[in-house]
Amino acid sequence: MEAEIIEVRHSADVGAARTAARNMAAAIGFDETADEEAALAASELASNMVKHAGGGALTLTPLAEGGRRGI
Repeated sequence: MEAEIIEVRHSADVGAARTAARNMAAAIGFDETADEEAALAASELASNMVKHAGGGALTLTPLAEGGRRGI
């Protein structure tokens, strides 16, 4: 699975970041609780990018090392 870059310019883009994180978490095998935690973290990051930096790009990269998975 490849990294995904989500452009965040407006508050409407926060939902796209949340969905992308949730989908990536599910795709790499997170359970439902962890899917939602990843989605919440991405949502908070994207929201803060809009509020405090005027926008930016959120890069979600799937990671795997030593039997552990992450984003």
